[in-house]
Amino acid sequence: MKKNDTVITTITCVSSIFIINIIILLFLHNRDLSTGVAILLENSLVIFGLLLITMFVAESIRLKKMKGAISYYNDFSNSVLQHAENGLAVLDETNNFEFVSGRFKEQLGLNDVSLVGCNALEYLPKSIYRFLMEYRLIPHSETTEPVRQTLQLQESFFEVSAFGVVDKENHTKCILTIYDHTKQVLMEQQLVDQLEEMQFHIEAKESLLANVSHELKTPLNAIIGLSQILEQTRLSDRQKELVSKINTSSDYLLNLINDVLDFSKLKKGAISLESSHFRLRDLLTDLETTFRPVASQKGLHLLTDYKFDPDLCLNLDRLRMEQVMVNLINNACKFTDAGYVRIRVSVLKEFQDTITIKTSIEDTGIGIEPENLSGIFTEFYQAEGHLTKMHQGAGLGLPICKYLVEHMGGTLWAESKKGMGSTFCFTLTAPKYYSSEEEVEPPAPVLRGHGEKILVVEDTPINYDVVEDLLIRVNLTCEHADSGLSALKMCESAGDGYYSAILMDIHMPIMDGYETARKIKEMGITAPIIALTATNMDEEIQMRYQHLFCDFILKPFKYTQLYNVLSPCVAATAADSPDELSEDPYAGKDTAIENLGGSIALYEKHLTRFKTNYAHACETLEDHLTSGQREQARILAHSIKGLAGTLGLTYLARSAEALESAIDNGEENLSPQITAFRHKLRQVTDQ
Repeated sequence: MKKNDTVITTITCVSSIFIINIIILLFLHNRDLSTGVAILLENSLVIFGLLLITMFVAESIRLKKMKGAISYYNDFSNSVLQHAENGLAVLDETNNFEFVSGRFKEQLGLNDVSLVGCNALEYLPKSIYRFLMEYRLIPHSETTEPVRQTLQLQESFFEVSAFGVVDKENHTKCILTIYDHTKQVLMEQQLVDQLEEMQFHIEAKESLLANVSHELKTPLNAIIGLSQILEQTRLSDRQKELVSKINTSSDYLLNLINDVLDFSKLKKGAISLESSHFRLRDLLTDLETTFRPVASQKGLHLLTDYKFDPDLCLNLDRLRMEQVMVNLINNACKFTDAGYVRIRVSVLKEFQDTITIKTSIEDTGIGIEPENLSGIFTEFYQAEGHLTKMHQGAGLGLPICKYLVEHMGGTLWAESKKGMGSTFCFTLTAPKYYSSEEEVEPPAPVLRGHGEKILVVEDTPINYDVVEDLLIRVNLTCEHADSGLSALKMCESAGDGYYSAILMDIHMPIMDGYETARKIKEMGITAPIIALTATNMDEEIQMRYQHLFCDFILKPFKYTQLYNVLSPCVAATAADSPDELSEDPYAGKDTAIENLGGSIALYEKHLTRFKTNYAHACETLEDHLTSGQREQARILAHSIKGLAGTLGLTYLARSAEALESAIDNGEENLSPQITAFRHKLRQVTDQ
């Protein structure tokens, strides 16, 4: 019974007495007054006695119920604390236990010990007691939040926490909780171990790809090189056909290797874009030139439908856009046995500075089943069964294309019906401009040596044979070092100036190409070192080692690549010989014209453009150096070196190379090189 119920009962009883007394008074109105008063007092006493008894009984019942409720909640609270996952203990200011839950004792193995009244020092493990004492040292104002720490006890892990509570007597009690989270810690450790194992396998995969790439490209370089050499000999029609098939198979294998490497980069997000200005029509013309013989060989018509201004130039990654189109056109030719392959390019939207173009590759080939259409952009997916497939492919080309297009901000999709051909489309938006002047890249020069000595550091004999044959054909002398140590000995014996260039393999036993090149530089050998390697070299790696190598040639390579890179080295060496070249700034003009197919008009066109573009190159270069942009200055000198060599401006190329080397080596006083460079440049631009 509640306290309010007792009050109501009391009021009711008093009211009842009052009413009864009124009735008695009315009844005794005509009776003797003394007798009436006696009766009234007697009744009042009886009623008040009953009232007191009633109130006592009601209060007793109420107290009993309150004690029952308190006992219930005490038992309930104790039960909760005893069965909670966290063990809990209350300690006074002297670290004596005032309350200990069953879970607390169970987790510490103290079930048979009565801890209440005992000191924590006697029973707590040392690590937990140390934690408790460290908590005690924290000022009370700083302990509003629980202090937590994970501790290891033998093979178990406990999360221990402590916080303070002030009771009504202003005594601070420490609430100590412990929680066994061994399973959680073990699971987290298991996850860490799994992540480390996954990382190990990822790194092992990358290492495997790099090694497999090198091991495949090394013999493939020999195959392609020997095939190129064989092509230049007198062959019968049948032999030419066989060599052509060797080249086709080699190109397919090389493309497959590159697809695998690109896919690996794609998964790591390591593929970068390098935007440049190019004429869209020129790109399409190159593709037509490449695929018209392929289509003709299968009896297909290669059709085009271009709806854009022929002078349209884009600022995109030309190489990656070409890679996408090559893959799509190649697939169209591969899966089409009769009919045509059509290349469509049109403008979707055009604004002042940007343009959106749509490119479609349409064929009349075998088509794709609707249920297979959604999976063709999934890596390693092939619509044909692996046992019944009629066409080569690893299923990586389209996923790579989709990634590249999306990476350039576009969209790639396919439309197809079985037996009715396919159309692959993609859209790209890019900055644009228009140029009516035809931009022609200078062709790779035909190398003409004068007996210059080239050191070839190569541990694979057949690859050295290929390089040696290619260089002997252009009147260069080869010397062979089969290891990095041999190269060091040969350079030390020959001294500086003996070799015009050094071709350096990277992947070699005992001492790799990086270490060998570094030691050659330390010996004072100034001959340009060119990396000639099957190791996959992305832009980041090339930038990292540009202080060791002036250029990089990746195996397998075309002979024109080799000649193009070596040309400035040989031209610079030839300029040292007064018997070969005079002081004429156009000393190599005749050779340059010959390299341009004998066209004097084309030579004059490129020379005029060079004079216009680089008339103030020396001032620009000095501005770069003054503002601390040494890398920009080096790039400018490097560009002039290459173009001057191509145009037969031998002495200018030589001075530009000397300036580039001085900048690259970190020399502070560049006045002699700049003076010589300015003089040679003016000799060309002032004429």
